[in-house]
Amino acid sequence: MIPQLILSLVAPLVITPGAVPAVHNVHPDETAWIEEIKEARPEPPIIMPRAYAPRPPAPLAPEYVEALIQTYFLEADWDWARRVGRCESGWDANAKNPNSSASGLFQHLARYWEQRSAWAGWGGADIFDPEANVAVAAWLYYDGGPSHWVCK
Repeated sequence: MIPQLILSLVAPLVITPGAVPAVHNVHPDETAWIEEIKEARPEPPIIMPRAYAPRPPAPLAPEYVEALIQTYFLEADWDWARRVGRCESGWDANAKNPNSSASGLFQHLARYWEQRSAWAGWGGADIFDPEANVAVAAWLYYDGGPSHWVCK
């Protein structure tokens, strides 16, 4: 539905309480831009629940951590990911900061996890899932840089 404010800029409105606003004297070409805007809007991601695996033992095996880093980060950023992940959680997938909601390998804040994991393609994943945590960290790193982490 197009907000009344936008319509008021396009053409005069006749508004009757309880009725749908009617636009008069508007040529179809004058409103074509509205359809273009509606078509250009990105669709929100579909959040699909993922199966929850049991939490792994901590700390994770170095080979497993290395495989995750090499899967989700570019080679030029492997050292950064190793350093920050080790500093943030000691590679403990079950790590939880006692002073905040920061959780998992890269200590994502719980209040942002649902949205960020969905945008990264991991909607519905547990914040303690090591693969999801690393994948979302990589997405966040490439989307906004390293400023999201205390450890550098």
